[in-house]
Amino acid sequence: MELLEALTRFFKRHRFFSHRSGLPKRIDFPFLSESWDVEYRLTSRRGVMARPASSGRLVVTGWIGDEERCRLALQRWLVRYARMHLLPRLAELSEQTGWYYRTVSVRNQRARWGSCSTTGHISLNCKLLFLPTHLVHMVMLHELCHLVEPNHSKCFWARLCEVEPDTHRLHGQIREAGKSLPAWVNCTKAIA
Repeated sequence: MELLEALTRFFKRHRFFSHRSGLPKRIDFPFLSESWDVEYRLTSRRGVMARPASSGRLVVTGWIGDEERCRLALQRWLVRYARMHLLPRLAELSEQTGWYYRTVSVRNQRARWGSCSTTGHISLNCKLLFLPTHLVHMVMLHELCHLVEPNHSKCFWARLCEVEPDTHRLHGQIREAGKSLPAWVNCTKAIA
């Protein structure tokens, strides 16, 4: 315990904790209509990990004086949490439309909300949790539609408009949505 106390004094003296301005104290997920309070706890563990402590409370533990490690730990948790919530909804929309994918993954993509390969693999961005439900559904429908129309031709847009008549307005909103993402989710190093 003496080492931990010494580290805490060291970090406070050198203001490591006050420089964590880029790390969240609260995370809001409009897609899920939920929020998480984030607590940071220094431990003697060299690494950093983020784990739910209770409903709506996330604890980041370890060498929390390293902002980059904290950010990466939060991003790893975000990918895991997004898998739990995005995959079931994609499966529901797939059933509703009759457009079936082969495999699916959730990653922290830099520039895309999702993608669909010619082999039927759909990849979704974990950052979708930060969007309202109607925009997440639009992204998922867009990627599912690529299973039957693998391009952005007139046929693609017509087919997408059949399942989502408000496609063009929602598409414009999705293009703007990335501007409101919290800074900590944009990674500097590749993760999952």
